[in-house]
Amino acid sequence: MTEPNDPPCFTYAIPSFLGFLERSTAAIDPRQFSFDQISAIDELMLLSKPGRSFQFSEGQRQTIRYFAHRAFEVGRPLELPGCSVDVLDRGLRGVVGLGDVLTLPVEERDGPSQRQRERTFMRAVKRLRHALYAAQIAIDEERADADVELPPLGDLKLLAGPTATVLPFRLETREAVKRREARQADAAATLWKRAAAYFWAAHNLDDPATPYAAGMRLLSEGLAAGFRLSAPDRITIAIAMLSAQWAVHRVFVPTYLSEPTFSVVRARAHYILDALEADDAERSIWQPEWVAGLCADVDRQANAIADAAHDRTYQRAELSVHRYIAQQAG
Repeated sequence: MTEPNDPPCFTYAIPSFLGFLERSTAAIDPRQFSFDQISAIDELMLLSKPGRSFQFSEGQRQTIRYFAHRAFEVGRPLELPGCSVDVLDRGLRGVVGLGDVLTLPVEERDGPSQRQRERTFMRAVKRLRHALYAAQIAIDEERADADVELPPLGDLKLLAGPTATVLPFRLETREAVKRREARQADAAATLWKRAAAYFWAAHNLDDPATPYAAGMRLLSEGLAAGFRLSAPDRITIAIAMLSAQWAVHRVFVPTYLSEPTFSVVRARAHYILDALEADDAERSIWQPEWVAGLCADVDRQANAIADAAHDRTYQRAELSVHRYIAQQAG
């Protein structure tokens, strides 16, 4: 039977600078390490405030150097999100530097060169604190907000812009990135199935325009969201779209929709399929305005098809009214 590990025995009490710094050297969890480091830095900032006459002993100075080195060895393999090894190294060296400054007598800290060194150390320590705080937030989000999506910065239906241009404000861990990519792939697959279903539904001679327009709007929505269309999905949607276009042409051209207008509609449909199938290298050179313009153009062509359906409905209703009036006039 394995004996349980005894908890570490610490020399320095908390809350204190040396107490938190010592505890960070025994941390095995990234969040605990970042918490102890942030607490130690906060205590060090209080000791370094201008006007304070606090002074470390030579023994405490050597202890700070030892704890800072141990903290770096412990923190480096933890791979704190958003806190690089370089930031951790410079920040802990800044902690050592401030410890050296606070070891000097108060009267020796007032020289211009000494103040410049102290400011340099302070900037490195502050940068480490910000990075550790960001890492702590990322860890908390990973644990508590794994399945919660942040809302976009605007109404995508109104802006018609690609969501890929909206930068995330939080630092994502590798696991969170994998989950987000998986959710995006599932959302894209669902969107393509819905679009294909609408195009197949448009293969009728009663009302092909309404489902066809809905399918086109879904393709525009997918492009705006940054989704990519695979080759098999492209073939499935293209076949369904051709069937729908035949029905639309049979019912609406040329009575409610002119042949040139319908030719533009077909051209835009194939153009957005090409754009949806483009690889990452090609998309990297796209400007957000280009994508927004193509989405707006596809939506406009979908509206033209829907307007043709509305015109047919209105003309049928008008004809029915005339027939009714004629019957009443007898």
